[in-house]
Amino acid sequence: MGLVNNLSVKTEEIIDYLHSHPDFFVSHPEILTELRIPHDNIGQASSLIEYQVERLQDQIDDLLCRLDKSDSVTKRNRQFSSAVHKLVLTLQSKTTIAGFYTALSRGLRTLYHANRVLLLIFNNREPVHELPDLRFLKTDSKPAFMFTEVMHRNKPLCGSLQEEHLLTLFQDDISGIKSTVLIPVRQNNWHGLMVLGSRTPDCYSHGFELDSLLFIAGFCGQCIASCTARIK
Repeated sequence: MGLVNNLSVKTEEIIDYLHSHPDFFVSHPEILTELRIPHDNIGQASSLIEYQVERLQDQIDDLLCRLDKSDSVTKRNRQFSSAVHKLVLTLQSKTTIAGFYTALSRGLRTLYHANRVLLLIFNNREPVHELPDLRFLKTDSKPAFMFTEVMHRNKPLCGSLQEEHLLTLFQDDISGIKSTVLIPVRQNNWHGLMVLGSRTPDCYSHGFELDSLLFIAGFCGQCIASCTARIK
């Protein structure tokens, strides 16, 4: 490489160097895309030009593939955003906590391939309404204690949980839960957790969809507060 870049080197020396190193362009194929070689079909000139064209075509194909992938991702994100917006409007229309949770569970199961959707509300009042996966718990309860760190960090937790945590959340339905995401939900006078469990391994990770889930969780806090005046 140093020999080629040195402009003081004579043409004869470059030729001698290439004769002594016939595999030079094999070791440094990137140079071929910058060479200007006459296409006279003599000797190896034609094959080198064909090689250049082939490399450039590969680069173009790779670029087109990336553009297609980018367009596909953009289209999918737009469709996902539209579905999230539709879910938010549906949740906003609910006036009871049971109706709100039913709509939330149905929506998240579809959007996030969730097999279980839990909503844990930690406060010190009697439950307003309790469905199997909608739980009103004391702030000093075992689940509240076990997930103190998640609440303190106030960040989503993606990945598999320890068996003890899975049992606390999903009880006797832990064998099929392969991945989870826990989202803290906070309001002025109470806090809680939104929990999604999927039978698909590595189903949840950071990115656009998780950001959307954070938005949904924040909106849920407002909806719950408006659905019942007993969470104070």
